[in-house]
Amino acid sequence: MGSAWIGGLIRVVPAGARNQIRHVPGLAWAQRTFINLFAPKGAFAHRIDGGPAKGLNFLIRLREDKAMWKGTYELEFCERLRGAVRSGDICYDIGAFRGYTAGVFALAGAGGVLAFEPMPENQETIRKVFGMNPGLPLTLIPKAVAEAEGEQVLEIHRDQSMNRLGTVPGSGGGDRIRVETTSVDATACQTGKRPTLMKIDVEGAEEAVLQGAAKALEESVRAVFMEIHHAEAERNCRRILEKAGFACLWKENVWGHFPNQTQFAKTDNLKSR
Repeated sequence: MGSAWIGGLIRVVPAGARNQIRHVPGLAWAQRTFINLFAPKGAFAHRIDGGPAKGLNFLIRLREDKAMWKGTYELEFCERLRGAVRSGDICYDIGAFRGYTAGVFALAGAGGVLAFEPMPENQETIRKVFGMNPGLPLTLIPKAVAEAEGEQVLEIHRDQSMNRLGTVPGSGGGDRIRVETTSVDATACQTGKRPTLMKIDVEGAEEAVLQGAAKALEESVRAVFMEIHHAEAERNCRRILEKAGFACLWKENVWGHFPNQTQFAKTDNLKSR
């Protein structure tokens, strides 16, 4: 069954209802069964037609990417990303995975999006996705982000969205490769593109990213969107951000629940609203 035919089926379902199907037992089962039986085996090109990434040309692996296919991937988090973008913003997508959230930033009007991704397989997909969207200001930085430039070990997870640096507490057991690292401040200095928004999803290395972003947090960053993965990172990241003048604007779950998606904003910007 062709991917175009299957892709057409999703457009029958209104965008606003797509994220609710998984909460309806009969419909959720029918959707899973249909996809398992008829979905293409490999990746196929798809133009997302709903949600914050609407209009993004993307490579879909349907068995793993149903939410991306429907445009409902991490829906509230991505809606907040989109809503924070101002025309001309420079956005750093740190832990870009396959380029979905970088696309959300770009479609919302960013002047430039730098997507940082250390995993070679994900880098290959990002290059293809960015090539499928030539009108968007998307740039791949094929490095991990840490507190400084150098090299570190990256632990490979079966789920390619969950690869993590070997310095993260709890790492161990997966295959490992050495990857080049950079920092936010080093990248801003080298490229001249100082971030105004940052998204950080680095499977526990959030504190290291913030440590390497001290100058940017002080001078240019307006908001930080971050997925926090363990208790120590939660405490230390809040301390770093509060010291730099940020306050928590939103969190997905109560503190102490992991992973926890969060949004921090510079308090000066909150007062000027």
